[in-house]
Amino acid sequence: AVVSTQSTGAHTSRNSTLPGGVPKLSRSAVYKKRALYKRKKVATVPAVKEVALTKTKTVAGEKNGGTRTVPVQKSPRFYPTEDCKTPLKNRRVAKPTKLRGSIVP
Repeated sequence: AVVSTQSTGAHTSRNSTLPGGVPKLSRSAVYKKRALYKRKKVATVPAVKEVALTKTKTVAGEKNGGTRTVPVQKSPRFYPTEDCKTPLKNRRVAKPTKLRGSIVP
């Protein structure tokens, strides 16, 4: 008996990988295989939830105002000044070139 993959919930890719991690089919071949040319090309925009950047906290003490607005995520205390790669260490020493004795200028 043949068991369909839909009943078990297992999903396998149409595009299997060859040795070396290379996909068997190209992008255009997968596009053709999935028959994407027949479907409408409409980009769906995901619903973005409104995330609060600050929250209010109660502060003890009668002269402190009662509440404060505090950021949800603290900003980093230290951050790099510039993103630049450090050069690799080079242990090569420049030696003077040797001229073969058989070669005469």
